[in-house]
Amino acid sequence: MFRPVAFNIGLRYALSRRSFVSFISVVAISGLVLSVAVLLLVTAVMNGFEREMRERILALVPHVQLRGRIADSEVEQIRDRTLQIDQVLGAAPYVEASGLIAAKGASAGVTFTGIDPQRFESVSDLGRFVTEGSLTSLVPGRFAVVLGRPLALRLNVAVGDTVMAVLPDGAVTIVGLIPRQKRLEVVGIFDTHSELDSRAVYIALADGQRMFRMKGTVQGLNVRVNDVFAAGDIAARAVAHIGEGAGLSRVVDASARQFVSGNRLSARDDVSSVVAVGSGRGVQSGFCAHHGSQSAAWRCCGVENIGWRCALDRDGVRHP
Repeated sequence: MFRPVAFNIGLRYALSRRSFVSFISVVAISGLVLSVAVLLLVTAVMNGFEREMRERILALVPHVQLRGRIADSEVEQIRDRTLQIDQVLGAAPYVEASGLIAAKGASAGVTFTGIDPQRFESVSDLGRFVTEGSLTSLVPGRFAVVLGRPLALRLNVAVGDTVMAVLPDGAVTIVGLIPRQKRLEVVGIFDTHSELDSRAVYIALADGQRMFRMKGTVQGLNVRVNDVFAAGDIAARAVAHIGEGAGLSRVVDASARQFVSGNRLSARDDVSSVVAVGSGRGVQSGFCAHHGSQSAAWRCCGVENIGWRCALDRDGVRHP
């Protein structure tokens, strides 16, 4: 039976009667098998993380925000012009503000976001993760709220209960600043198994305008694009297309920046795992630590002069 020359040579050395040669062959083959197995495992983990990031994070948050005060009478016109941009999949107006939500002696800091449920579906898949109630229950004038399951458990509330929204901008009285409060009815609970569950609270757009004292205006548009890697460029084209007179600025979502950063860094390093086998000599290893938790994301969005520092483990020599 014909066998490849390489296979015959390898088999000869592996089954050699000289134990040292056989041992070296076994160690070399075992090291190769182990390194390939580790590489496959790391690649599988990274691919799984990317899939979860796409499905659970990027599918939930708008990729870009076009920020700027827009009158209600101009929202539809600007939204239509935004949707004309190539690679833009959806756009929806929003208002948002930070505050506290409290119930039954417990409280938590959250971000209140006012949305139009119908338009919001074009920029977020949050509706798929609503386990109790529905986003469509956010009817203007009802002052209803949809929140995450961890937040609901912390406040010990369920659908039908009421919570208190506390906003920092209040009235100045003789006794000091009194924060504004508004009672809200819980009409939905979502569970995305992400950080969003603990910090995001959604209310109707019109109710948010009244609560945040933005009646007649919105803070901008949430936008979804079909290529998150090009989100910054698409946002720039959108602002240019709408016109500088609209007073809009563009902001790429933090989750989208982190996703882009992670993918570009992994593409550059390509899972840099090295297995070194040697005898009588120390193995010298190096690593690079990024200076700042978000600087990689900003670098991928076009910001240069990000500081990197590299170090050699053995010598302790640092290079800028």
